[in-house]
This record gives sequence, structure tokens and C-alpha cells, in this order.
Amino acid sequence: MTGGTAPRDPARLHERRLSAGTVIFRQGDPGDDMFVVTAGRVRLTIGSGGHETVIGTLEAGAFFGEMTLLGGVPRSATAVAATDTTLLRIGRDVFAIMMQDDLEVVFRMLETIRGRLAASDERFETLAARIERARVIAELLRRALAGDDGFPVTGSVGDLESACGASTDAVAATLAALAGDRGLTVGEGRFTIAGPDGARRLAESLVRALARDRD
Repeated sequence: MTGGTAPRDPARLHERRLSAGTVIFRQGDPGDDMFVVTAGRVRLTIGSGGHETVIGTLEAGAFFGEMTLLGGVPRSATAVAATDTTLLRIGRDVFAIMMQDDLEVVFRMLETIRGRLAASDERFETLAARIERARVIAELLRRALAGDDGFPVTGSVGDLESACGASTDAVAATLAALAGDRGLTVGEGRFTIAGPDGARRLAESLVRALARDRD
């Protein structure tokens, strides 16, 4: 629910200035955005019925709320401005634009979330699977964009597993789904991304995976 620094572009993001004690969102709320702390501090708590436990205090540079944005799940904690605080709000549409401008944004965020999920309980198993799938698609897209324009990009499935840090099952399932969507072809331990059209389909798949797993 918390993380390291996230890139900012004030021209695209919405700034919010909050007084100390302001509730940003409550545990269990639906959501369609995440936040970056640019000044002040945000306190995160979990619990109900007046019995709440502080699970973290975030300072400038930290982001939070991304699990709802990426996984379409309710808020897993309550966030309150611990002091007078300034936030940057990142909605789903803005995050998709950021992803297209700088794919490394996705990799940094996924790596942070992946590390947190490794220490979490089974409530996050489904979300962890979605994150793995997004990492596979993001790595494929990075390779497609690095290739020569107009030419197919090929690679080893085993090398893909090592590069994206996803499990063998997650890579196999993701490749099968992408092949069904005509984003690439798979056979004999290798994959082929079919030029610009394949890259476009991968980008669309990544946006869907990051927004909400509807496939």
C-alpha cells in the first residue's frame, strides 16, 4: 500500500492540499486513483470498530493507494493526513499516459509492490497474480519497442522468465492469453512479437492489466 518515489508531472496531475486530520480515504472504500506525497505526512491504519492499528507513516516521495488502481480492489487501509499535507492525485487515465511516456514507471512501481506482496498474506494472492502478469507484458512491450521498426521481435521463453522475475506458470499463462489475442505467437520455447501491430496489442493488454484484470 506504500512505496518509494514516483515520477511527477504537475501539468498532468491534480494537486490536493489537505489540513491535518483530513481523511483521504477509508479502508474498504472503492477507488480509481493513487497518490504521491509531495509535502507533509500521511498516516495509514487498518482495523474497524474503533480498534485501529497504524501500519505506516508516509513522507514526501512515497506513493500509496496503488493497489486499488492496479487491481480494482477496495482500499486495504485508511489514509489520513497526519500534518498539513500536499498530494498529487493520479487517476487511472493519467497513469496510462504516464506508462506510455515512460515504461520504467511501471517497472519501478511493480517492483515495489512485488516486494510488499511477498510479505503479505493470502488476501493478496489474486492481486499478486495480476502484478506478475503485468510484469510479463511490460517486459514483452519493452522488447518490442526496442526492436527495429516494422520487424518481428523474437526471444526465448526461459530468458523472458529471468528478465521479468515472474513464475514459469505466470509466463506460460500470459503468453497463451496474448497469443489468443494475436499479440504474439509462441512455439518450441520461443515467442515472436509481430512488429508494430504486436506492440500495439501488447500496450493495450498492459493498460488492461494495470487498470483492472478483465480478461
